Amino acid sequence: MAEYIEIGVTRTSKVAGKDTRWERFDHFNKSFPDMAALNKWLKDHYGNCTKTKTYIDTKSGSAEHTGWVYKWTEKGSVQGDYGTYYMQDWVTVLAITARNPIKQRK
Repeated sequence: MAEYIEIGVTRTSKVAGKDTRWERFDHFNKSFPDMAALNKWLKDHYGNCTKTKTYIDTKSGSAEHTGWVYKWTEKGSVQGDYGTYYMQDWVTVLAITARNPIKQRK
């Protein structure tokens, strides 16, 4: 069985200076052979963005680190409306063990 790292990235934004909700506008998954490759991609993709850790609660009541939220500000135009936008990418990390499902059925 092979193991690899997979991330799920949920992209969100909101208009700066307005009382608006965060809106999800994209989601994608990406795979890496190991954590070193993931860390290189994160550094290349997000640079020195502000980041905070994300956690989930476990059945035992402790918190488990599962990823990060990367935050930055962007200027641009959305549907003809030019302005400043707050951006957040929620990155969740999973270790995946790949099995051959056909072999498992035998």
